[in-house]
Amino acid sequence: MNFKIRNLNTRLSNGMTLDSVVSILLEVSTQDGIEGLCFECELLNSEIEGSPETGEYLDCLTWENDDWMLSIGTEDQEMLGYRLPNVEFPEYPIEYSTSKIKLHVAKTPSKTQISFHFVIAYKALPDPENCSTWFAVDIPHKWAKS
Repeated sequence: MNFKIRNLNTRLSNGMTLDSVVSILLEVSTQDGIEGLCFECELLNSEIEGSPETGEYLDCLTWENDDWMLSIGTEDQEMLGYRLPNVEFPEYPIEYSTSKIKLHVAKTPSKTQISFHFVIAYKALPDPENCSTWFAVDIPHKWAKS
């Protein structure tokens, strides 16, 4: 397994801007296959509870207070199944709590290379668009990976 973290563009094509956007990529190469893989991203030490926000091909968790907004997003069940047809996922591969989002993989084939991502976007408030972080985490896997 290999992790890659990189900064992404903080300006979106629709003119929205953010203070920070980061992708976290998990790359997995298997010889014998893997069962029960879990990839999670958590906001630590926050008293603010996150709320799920979904979109087409997107699962996302967002935290907001009077000063800032932060979103963590990844591919939803439909996109994971489309992109990785040989990987087995549980019935609901994305799990939410108020502090983290988890991606569960039931089983990977042997001799395969796969990858998953989380994108984290942060914006100090006020945000004239009120949804910049949500738009920033809704990106295709190939953009999070490249």
